[in-house]
Amino acid sequence: MTEPIDINRLQEGCLYTVKGGELLAIKTDPDDVMKKVKITESALNEVIALQRRLRREMQGYKPDVHLICSALIEHVATIEGATDIVRGFCLRLFASKQDVEKTFV
Repeated sequence: MTEPIDINRLQEGCLYTVKGGELLAIKTDPDDVMKKVKITESALNEVIALQRRLRREMQGYKPDVHLICSALIEHVATIEGATDIVRGFCLRLFASKQDVEKTFV
């Protein structure tokens, strides 16, 4: 499941763990672990901007876009008002606000 990794050979998009002071690569099947979810271009641009800010704050480590999206989704999905956030987004995203309001209200 894991194999020792030289810290200088980290690869973007891979998952790692530290056990006993040793960095280990986690072998995963992308089809089992990370489901493909389509997101809007504006959302992706915001995540990339966040990724750049994180790189500065995390001393050069740039978390993969999948990890950032997962962290944000998992956190926001559990907060009070999450349904209001999604409803508001849908209202802004779809073409006719009146038609969508009738659907979601």
